[in-house]
Amino acid sequence: MIFAGAPRRVALALVACAWLACSSNEERRDQHLAQAETYLSGGKLREALVELRSALRVDPNNAETNFRIAKLLHAQAQLGDAIFFYGETLRLDPARDDAALELAGLLIFDDRERARELVDGVLAKNPDSAAAFVTRSKVEAAEQNVEAALAAATTAIELAPEDPAAHMQRGKVQQMRILEAQTQKKPVEDAAFEAAIASFTRAADLSAEEVKYLGLGDRARVLAAWPGHGSEAQQAFLEALEAGRRSGSREALRQMIAYGLSFARQSQRVALLETLLGALVESEPLNLSAWSELARLKERSGGKADEVFAQMLEASPDDPRVHVFYASELSGRDRTDEAVEHLRREAERGVDPPELRGALVNLLHANLRHDEAAQELARLEADHPDHPRTLLARAQTAAQQGRLTDAVRELRELTGRHADPAALQMLASLESRLGNRTGALAAADRALELMPPGDFPLNTMRLKGRLQAETGDCNGALTSFRRIARRGDQLDRKEQVLQIHCLYEIGRSDAGRKLLEKLVAKKRPSLDAIFEFERQEGKAQPERVRALLEQAARDNPGHPGVVTRLSRLDLAAGRADRALAQLNSAVETNHATPPVLLERARVYAARGDLAKAQQDALRAFEAQPSLAGASSLVAALYRTQGQEKEAIASFEEALAAGALRPTGRFLLAQLHLLAGDRKRSRELLEALVAERSDLAVAKNDLAYLLAAQGEDLDRALRLAEEASQGLAESPAAADTLGFVYLQKSLHEPALQQFRRAVVLAQGRDEDQSIYHYHLGLALRALGRTDDAAQAFEKALALDGNFQDARQALDGLRAGSGEAAGKAS
Repeated sequence: MIFAGAPRRVALALVACAWLACSSNEERRDQHLAQAETYLSGGKLREALVELRSALRVDPNNAETNFRIAKLLHAQAQLGDAIFFYGETLRLDPARDDAALELAGLLIFDDRERARELVDGVLAKNPDSAAAFVTRSKVEAAEQNVEAALAAATTAIELAPEDPAAHMQRGKVQQMRILEAQTQKKPVEDAAFEAAIASFTRAADLSAEEVKYLGLGDRARVLAAWPGHGSEAQQAFLEALEAGRRSGSREALRQMIAYGLSFARQSQRVALLETLLGALVESEPLNLSAWSELARLKERSGGKADEVFAQMLEASPDDPRVHVFYASELSGRDRTDEAVEHLRREAERGVDPPELRGALVNLLHANLRHDEAAQELARLEADHPDHPRTLLARAQTAAQQGRLTDAVRELRELTGRHADPAALQMLASLESRLGNRTGALAAADRALELMPPGDFPLNTMRLKGRLQAETGDCNGALTSFRRIARRGDQLDRKEQVLQIHCLYEIGRSDAGRKLLEKLVAKKRPSLDAIFEFERQEGKAQPERVRALLEQAARDNPGHPGVVTRLSRLDLAAGRADRALAQLNSAVETNHATPPVLLERARVYAARGDLAKAQQDALRAFEAQPSLAGASSLVAALYRTQGQEKEAIASFEEALAAGALRPTGRFLLAQLHLLAGDRKRSRELLEALVAERSDLAVAKNDLAYLLAAQGEDLDRALRLAEEASQGLAESPAAADTLGFVYLQKSLHEPALQQFRRAVVLAQGRDEDQSIYHYHLGLALRALGRTDDAAQAFEKALALDGNFQDARQALDGLRAGSGEAAGKAS
């Protein structure tokens, strides 16, 4: 039951109405509340929420109704809405300590200062509130203040010895201390494990039957972390599993199974793994990945996977998802003919023929049987021309054939007509691959909204979190990553680094640093983790950064990212000779990649050897025209040596003779642009784009020129989108796309692209001031003047002579609302 004591309060309210002649509004409100309780007792959460909202419409200023809505939304993990309704409860009744503490618990990770204020406010009025000390302990734990968290939990127990939440929290902190010590490879005394186990055992003993699983599950996890106690841990996980079953909560059972599966997989306890997977498919017959794992386990044990799949088909004989999954498993076992026959047979039996035949088209393409796939698609289009699955099959066909732009067009049309979660998930993935992160995020959000209650499309949530982090929405990214972690799923290394990056970005550097230290302390840390450490801790820990990069150089010989970073460290320290030696070694050992050549060009330039710098920069540019900074360095070197006019004349002569390659023509366009001749630069770029549709850098520069001149913005957008697809990791391409959006007054998409450019540019040796300036323009257009001012200040910090940024900032400070500067 979500609201302890709520039925009694409703009953009392109804009796009071009878005696006091309540108004019809109060009667209607209480009827809705009573009906909500009826639905809640039957597990009908959606219907209960409808009734509660109806009660609120009748009496919008009722604090109790707001609180109940908040609790229900909280239980359904709709945390943003829950925060709002807890806040409304407090606005209407500031004395509601229960609402204050619930709200504090939700704000711990996103607004810890506010969470602490709420807890302190409760304790100021009620210093003996055990619940407030439990919440304070959670706040301290989130701050990694383990001793303070333990002290607060212990105080809660002293105030309320029979409160299971207090014992549970102390166990959590004790468990946290154990895991932290183990991560740091410090010894942990048996007494620490025993204390945590005692806390969780006591919490379980004191808890109501439906929530005993909480203490038992964490008790099992502590045993699993205690060396030499694997057998006890196995038994403890089985007990937690049974407690999850007794709770009557599907989510509780899923959580206990997830805890046990992690242990069983790591310790290779086959019997436990089989038991847990069996429980999982019994409770969730449509958990297809669990069926797959169970089938593989059966095979490894000498059994037959077909026996498992037969059980799966028997459990859900009329669900098309099961048949599509089974066909995929057959095909993965080199039994494609059987898979094809199965889909055809079940479609003929009447199991959603469009869905199964659409899946058949996809399966045939995946197995390179394109002619058969075309025939099946033709039949599908003939029999079900307007069915959503037919449109999806067309899109899947286009994607299989590498026609991603066509696939996206089909999916946009489909999702514009039908709210199809599968199509939206595919659209999100393809939009991301094509570099359209704004569209990808929108599709992912819509797909997640449409998923049935209880379903959790993990890959889509992962994609959303990554996109949010990559576009600078760090609070959103952290929320998405927490949702993944709450499900018991592990973030991959890339996601962990993005999570850390976001913690630093929102000012939680202590938490980010602790997680980052764990990643780089691994025997062979990922390059992403090392590069993030360099970015965040380079100034504070330069020697540690060097040691990590040198280790990375030994583990990844010749890796351009490692070589260039070591070179820059040497160059910054005034050791240009050492930097050059590093780069020469890489080139001599057949690691003369364009990034390494470009870095060596920069070192030569720093030493004043401009001829060699120009030679390396040209080699890098010709090998990889899209390499960030390559063409601009070549052009800058021509200018520095006073050869700009000579180079333009030479290139123009070669062009007239038909001897200038496309890369040379692009460089010529760059030189004309630097010389201020936009017209000639545009002519060259137009010709290049017409001739070489694959030259993304030319499309990017042409799009920017069109947007800067305010001409043909629709075409500029198409070019920028195409360039962004080919230059997915280029900050300049993201900036160009954002600039076109800005010129079209699409301010929110522009903001996302500028944030993306800023994120991509971090740690790169190129001018980043323009990205912050454009970010400021978008923020200013959205009315976010304080944020805009910060962006302009950042641009000026990077380039003190950036006059447009100076004028924009002065305009904001003067309160004019209009910046004097124009986009470059």
